[in-house]
Amino acid sequence: MKLPEFDEDMLEDSVIEKLEENGWAYVPPDELEREGYDVPLLTPVLIRQIHKINKSVDIGEDEVLKVVNELKLKRTGQEGVKDILNYLKYGVPVKFERDRLLRYVRLIDYENLENNDFTVSRQVIFESQESIRTDVMLFVNGIPLVNVELKNPFSTTESWEDAFLQIKKYEEKVPELFKYVQL
Repeated sequence: MKLPEFDEDMLEDSVIEKLEENGWAYVPPDELEREGYDVPLLTPVLIRQIHKINKSVDIGEDEVLKVVNELKLKRTGQEGVKDILNYLKYGVPVKFERDRLLRYVRLIDYENLENNDFTVSRQVIFESQESIRTDVMLFVNGIPLVNVELKNPFSTTESWEDAFLQIKKYEEKVPELFKYVQL
């Protein structure tokens, strides 16, 4: 029995097509709003979305910059990942200077999902100690939350374990990315 012809682009196309059917917007990697390959966040998108989903607390530029800096300066490793996860779930604690109150600035709007920005891209390059290129990356409000590593489903030599091991290597090479990635 002859196996079907396989092209990695076909698999990526299929995944992206399903995501687009579910409301994700595809953006080519060279059109992502990035500060550079060494910054995993889509900072301009993140800033817009923080303003949008935190309108009710009258958030200003100073508070938004505090949130962005808190995310960027958070250390990698288990503690940093735990902190980022808590920020994603509950918001980032920020002291609002005008009234000297501590508020939680939300990164994701869980009550009104349409308020969020869902972006998918493919073959996205990230750099740190070394350079990596992810197969499919999903960003929510400019935060890279899901890294999808695809393998040929017809291969007799590759499996999901190979994808897992590749992601673990990526984590060593670009730890800054993986403080955000949740899946």
